[in-house]
Amino acid sequence: QAPAGAPASPAAPPAAGLVLPAIAPGDSASAAAVDALLVASDAERSYNQGLALSVAAQTRANPMLAEYADVLRGFTARYASYALIRPDLVRAYRETFTAADVAELTAFYRSDLGRRLGSKLPLMAARTNELLSARLQRHLPELMELIQARMRQRPGALPEGT
Repeated sequence: QAPAGAPASPAAPPAAGLVLPAIAPGDSASAAAVDALLVASDAERSYNQGLALSVAAQTRANPMLAEYADVLRGFTARYASYALIRPDLVRAYRETFTAADVAELTAFYRSDLGRRLGSKLPLMAARTNELLSARLQRHLPELMELIQARMRQRPGALPEGT
């Protein structure tokens, strides 16, 4: 159940096996406190930089997409802009962190180290994603073999050697 004042949009299901602890009623941060955290952490700039880096990474990973980079940017602007995602961010913070956590995070992001972290986090996330993607790409043939093996186990499956 969403805390009082949280948007009524349906929540995405958690990743398989991931169970987040519930915030006790009355212990959730206010929407105003989360807004202060988003401002202190420069969330809008960070989010927008992350989206731009994501499109750039996709076009680097798949050069055929390069000529459609403007389409990808337009699509993300239409459906995943910061203005659209912000209410979901507020809700996620309110459902994940206590009021005390949000106050501490806000103080941290107002510190010199917090500002440096906030400015570098999107780049760090993009670099981590590139490294992970390269690692998984090297093992893609093994994944395909595993999927084909599973498909052959199904009734009416493809014969061996396909």
